[in-house]
Amino acid sequence: MGNPAGILHSAAPGMQEESTRDKRENAADDAKTFPIIADCYLDVVGELIRTAKRSIDICAYTWKWYAHQGKSAIQGFNRLIIDRARQGLPIRARLNHESKDHYLTKENTRTASELRRYGVQVKFDGTERVSHLKMIIIDNEVVILGSHNLTQRSVSLNNEASVAIFGAKPCAAFVEYFDKLWTNRL
Repeated sequence: MGNPAGILHSAAPGMQEESTRDKRENAADDAKTFPIIADCYLDVVGELIRTAKRSIDICAYTWKWYAHQGKSAIQGFNRLIIDRARQGLPIRARLNHESKDHYLTKENTRTASELRRYGVQVKFDGTERVSHLKMIIIDNEVVILGSHNLTQRSVSLNNEASVAIFGAKPCAAFVEYFDKLWTNRL
């Protein structure tokens, strides 16, 4: 993929500080996108997280914590998230919750415990609806959407595809959606 950080930063210039609550009719015309194919996910998303200035919001269907695999790529991502939280960056994570004994609920609960230890705010969806989202919002101006779960297999072995969307206008609907999920208004 070459230099994803350089490409990302060239795709994102001119992001404006403006209210994202109101509807914007030309949001799609203003969008800049960057494809995130297969195993370059952590390079691209890691660079965006390292340069976040105001906030990170994450929705995950499954997010695994690999305590005994400290050198795994996804555990490096997990460390990056907790490093940013320790630096005082507000980070919120909304995780899927199936039935109490479901393996996915157990994995997400383990991850939630670790994230909370470092100051990340974590909430779970209710069991009445599956949250299959894989979405990361950075500074309300970058949204990463796609098929990548936050698991070692997803970021290193699976055939996956995601996209980064740049700009306050095109990201506004996703920011609003996350806020509604966070405050249980959906």
